[in-house]
Amino acid sequence: MDLEIAILSAKGGDSAGLLKAMAETGTGALLSCPGCNKVTVLPGVEHPGNVLFMIEWDSVDAHNAANGQRRDEIARTGPAQPQKNQTGQQQRRHGHPGNRVR
Repeated sequence: MDLEIAILSAKGGDSAGLLKAMAETGTGALLSCPGCNKVTVLPGVEHPGNVLFMIEWDSVDAHNAANGQRRDEIARTGPAQPQKNQTGQQQRRHGHPGNRVR
């Protein structure tokens, strides 16, 4: 199993809208991707405008295959934009069970 972790900022701080969209269609769309086993979507605590996504994949290959297909559609299901790190790259982390993800 591989774990994808992504933090998205809801446009206009509307994390409730993003959570609702994911509950209605986004989570199901992700779970329909081959190799996607579990999707967890949580509201931010320290930053209420953020939403945390944890997605369990069979493999990095399954994640990469889905990344170029339906993930773009899924990203449009709600008002969201990826968090950027200091270099302007999207924050997304992957890890294996038992490994500490920093």
